Amino acid sequence: MTPAPWQSRVTHLVTASCTGFTAPGFDVTLLRTLGLSPRVERTHVGFMGCFAGFSTLRLARTICAADPSALVLIVHVELCSLHVRLSNDPEIVVANCIFSDGAAAALVGSSRHEDLAQQPQLTLVGAGSFLLPEGDSDMTWSIGNFGFHMRLSARVPHLLAKYLPVSFQTLLQETGVPRDAIRHWAVHPGGAAILRNAERALGLAPGGLALARELLRSHGNMSSTTLWFLLDRIRHEPAPGVVYGCGFGPGLTLESALLTHAGA
Repeated sequence: MTPAPWQSRVTHLVTASCTGFTAPGFDVTLLRTLGLSPRVERTHVGFMGCFAGFSTLRLARTICAADPSALVLIVHVELCSLHVRLSNDPEIVVANCIFSDGAAAALVGSSRHEDLAQQPQLTLVGAGSFLLPEGDSDMTWSIGNFGFHMRLSARVPHLLAKYLPVSFQTLLQETGVPRDAIRHWAVHPGGAAILRNAERALGLAPGGLALARELLRSHGNMSSTTLWFLLDRIRHEPAPGVVYGCGFGPGLTLESALLTHAGA
């Protein structure tokens, strides 16, 4: 098989997962299978939860800012079905119902790699991280006697709605992007209640998170890979404008980003 043009130009491989671990990791398998250079620099982002898509995106941005010739391949693999456990505990039942498997990949680079970009493309404007002052024990992921154990309390949607407005406004102020420039909303579909509360917290009209709701209905919550599925759908929307994305994870942590979309 003839290698794709981008394969010989990848300088960094950033992988992410919170549903398993091996050593050596799947980054090594990817490097060998794709025929990437053995000098490619590898970094694995582990156990950051659903917001890890923002973590890898921020890391790729930092790499490219330090070296404009860099081309970063991001790969997320989440196999949540490995951790399904039969239980009458409502929190475990909810987790079993909403989580699913997914894999996604993206190339991130500067304008030097413009010829590799799939159109329409998204351009990162800014990103931010916000650790909520409460909620440390409301979303947890630990290793028990029979595999991973996830706790997802009923307080999570309310806590996220409580602190989402300040995180959102802070990112707008830091980047200088006006709210009325935002045309697309990439809120991580962690569950129906999270989307309802996020819609209210962001002051959106009913249906403002329609793409996220449809993704949750068709694919479930694929943990950290979900962001990339959502951004790909937004990428093909005809209207140009700014994209606001946010995701949530253990901590509680709220990660967010602003991207520009030239329109399909």
